[in-house]
Amino acid sequence: MEPGRAWLRGVMWAFHVALPALGLWLVVARPPTDAHWEHHASHLWLIAAVAALNVGLAVAVLRASQRRADGRLYLVGCAFLTGAGFLGLHALATPGVLLSHPNEGFALAAPFGLLVAAVFALASSVDLTPARSAALLRHRLLVLGGIGLLVAAWAVDSLLGLAPLSAAPVAADDGDYLRGLAVPGVALYAAAAFRYYLVYRRRPAVVLLSVLTAWALLGESMIASTGRRWSGWSRRSNGTRTPAGRPSGSRWSPAGFPTGSG
Repeated sequence: MEPGRAWLRGVMWAFHVALPALGLWLVVARPPTDAHWEHHASHLWLIAAVAALNVGLAVAVLRASQRRADGRLYLVGCAFLTGAGFLGLHALATPGVLLSHPNEGFALAAPFGLLVAAVFALASSVDLTPARSAALLRHRLLVLGGIGLLVAAWAVDSLLGLAPLSAAPVAADDGDYLRGLAVPGVALYAAAAFRYYLVYRRRPAVVLLSVLTAWALLGESMIASTGRRWSGWSRRSNGTRTPAGRPSGSRWSPAGFPTGSG
């Protein structure tokens, strides 16, 4: 590739990766641009559809890893599958649809899933010898089973209202828990992206660049997760302080619209 064209492609890649961060900066720096739309049923189906699409992508990557006998690609698929699974739990635990009220499981499912996925992301950036790659693929069902058990345990805890995820998401809404997940998650994704960049420099390939981009975007999504989430619904429904300047006594219907004051 010509040096001028390679430079231009790098600039365009950086621009597109930076767009989500610029959008986040805009809504934080200019609150009037942060439009508020809250409809729980729509939230459930929209997030569930995105999670299902991501599961399909993860399955395709996992199948490709088996065909190619590629342990690195298998770990990439595990990262995608983990993130998608917990995103699906975030949808199922939508308050006012399957649950009468939000809880920690609802508020933290997606960022926790991204944190676990970040561990797989970093692991996939390690250069595996053919022997280690083959050993990993021999135990692939064990790894997938572990992911399934973790997702299932979180689902049971969240949907049945068991401790510790049955608590009202006050801490998560204040951002303490979310920042505790986001900081290590961003660090892991950044490290994974950097290591993939080093590999890409040695062996330029579209697949490597695509995975590198995925880790960069997932790291940005963890930064965004520290903002206000749907868990704020509990504060409004309980008539406590609201961060967005809405009346503290407003009552909210399961559909997400104010029904009066308490």
